[in-house]
Amino acid sequence: MVLFEKQIEELKKLLSKSKKIVIVPHKDADGDTIGASMAWFIVLNQKGFEVDIISPTIVPQNLRWMKGYKSVTIYENRRRTAKKIIENADLLFFIDFNSMSRTGEIENFFRHIKAPRVLVDHHPNPEPDIANIFFSDDSASSTCELCYDIFNKMGFYIDVDIAESLYTGIITDTGKLTYGTIRPHVFNVMAELTAKRADKDKIFSEVYQNISLDSIRLLGHSLCNKLEVLEGLPVAFIALTKEELEKYNYKPGNTEDFVNYPLTVSGITISALFSERKKDYIKISLRSKGNVPINEFAKRYFNGGGHINASGGEMYDTLENVVNLFKKRIRYFLKNY
Repeated sequence: MVLFEKQIEELKKLLSKSKKIVIVPHKDADGDTIGASMAWFIVLNQKGFEVDIISPTIVPQNLRWMKGYKSVTIYENRRRTAKKIIENADLLFFIDFNSMSRTGEIENFFRHIKAPRVLVDHHPNPEPDIANIFFSDDSASSTCELCYDIFNKMGFYIDVDIAESLYTGIITDTGKLTYGTIRPHVFNVMAELTAKRADKDKIFSEVYQNISLDSIRLLGHSLCNKLEVLEGLPVAFIALTKEELEKYNYKPGNTEDFVNYPLTVSGITISALFSERKKDYIKISLRSKGNVPINEFAKRYFNGGGHINASGGEMYDTLENVVNLFKKRIRYFLKNY
């Protein structure tokens, strides 16, 4: 566990000179970035700061129940308002990402903002110029686990709403404790969050049992008609066209867990999901078992990165070309690996 003593002192100094704070989760938000963002929102709000959350893209439906969501401004829906809020900020918090590109359309705007920036993240190798203060620990299971430790070190009170936000980030970013960095400390944190009245049954219901009928039907279509296994390799993938997503009324977050299903097939150790979100833009999710460093593959070939067993990327090309590149490169990658 990283102590962050110097960073905590630096943050206290910045907070003493700040009034307006903006929290920024990454684009295509998941449970960890939203859970951590909501937790920081509540903590800082309790301390009397004026706090806003600017999300680059829409927050998935199953994450909107957390306290603080009503204070989220979606940049892609309200660009002018979001920019004004950011321009007036005294301090920015970047949550759960290590590259400015993860802010999507706002990237260039952020690079010209003079307000100091605080990074809270558990991904490896953060960009050196992304922040002024770095709370970066890639040994943490999730950014929410990291936030719990920071809050305790800073003496912040963790109420039930904060506890439930942090619990959400941990279970989603570890795939219900099945991948990622799982240290004994993770279980201690989850026990302590439960002791603070985080309702695990409620959280599980909101996150995993709050799925639309369209999403379930899209999952059925994906598994029955689109799941492919590469001959001679422990690799399976699903590729969904824009038309298929539209047919099943795709909304952000609808395919969040799809990439994990092929890993339940005997003998499969690598799974990929390709989603054609718009013409010639492909979102890629990658998962692996064991010691297969799928994050290295994502970084090398798909402009991405992440964790050893859970990574992602993106490409501006046709779905067919991206899938063909994957088929070619994964063979080379596994042979050399």
